[in-house]
Amino acid sequence: MLAYLARNSRPVVTSITVHPPGVVFQKPYAQEDGAIAGLDEAVADARRAPGDTGPPVSTPGRRMFQKGLQTFAWKAEDEDGDRLVYTLQYRREGDQTWRDLKTGLSDSIYVWDTTTVADGRYVLRVIASDSPSNSADRALSGDRESDPIEVDNTPPTMSTDVRRQGGTTHLLVHVHDARSPIGKLEYSVGGGAWQLVYPIDGLADSPDEEYDLPLAADIDVTRVVLRATDALQNMVSQQVKPASTGR
Repeated sequence: MLAYLARNSRPVVTSITVHPPGVVFQKPYAQEDGAIAGLDEAVADARRAPGDTGPPVSTPGRRMFQKGLQTFAWKAEDEDGDRLVYTLQYRREGDQTWRDLKTGLSDSIYVWDTTTVADGRYVLRVIASDSPSNSADRALSGDRESDPIEVDNTPPTMSTDVRRQGGTTHLLVHVHDARSPIGKLEYSVGGGAWQLVYPIDGLADSPDEEYDLPLAADIDVTRVVLRATDALQNMVSQQVKPASTGR
């Protein structure tokens, strides 16, 4: 009888799915309500407020939003049916060096706390290894890179100017964001409800937007608070200052 050792097949990472920034999923059947699938336990503990027991009970696996987190999942195959383990790496666009994000993963989903890196465009790489089912000299690996991911955790900036025309005060607002389109601008007077303001061109879809907010002449502009949010949900609030007043 002739005995032989079959040739080992290389694992293949067939796809990587990058979910929208901030989108996370509740861990199925978790004992802790609101536990996030793919989020490192140490990161989860650090993000939890003291005494916080998580959100109310919800259907397992439901979609949630957590600012600053980036979820990505992948699929990998091995012709031999070997058990796979994953290493996740990242690099900023333009850099040549890959940096380890997480090693020794058995799950095929991971949540990245992007507040740990500077704003910019990043590429992720998933490396699948069949080392758990093979000796060190026979283990093989395969990898795949993601499409670029935009990391933006910096809020927009605002500048204001006040101009009076007849019986109307016009609050002119310029909102700028270095990386993302502006999502919306809102204002509140004296602690009242937030009200949406539309840009002059009618559509908030660029990193620079201009707004013209008409106010009654008797309104004290210093009681007006503005709140701008970009497309990645970074937010800034700002009170209108008298120094911004012009004619």
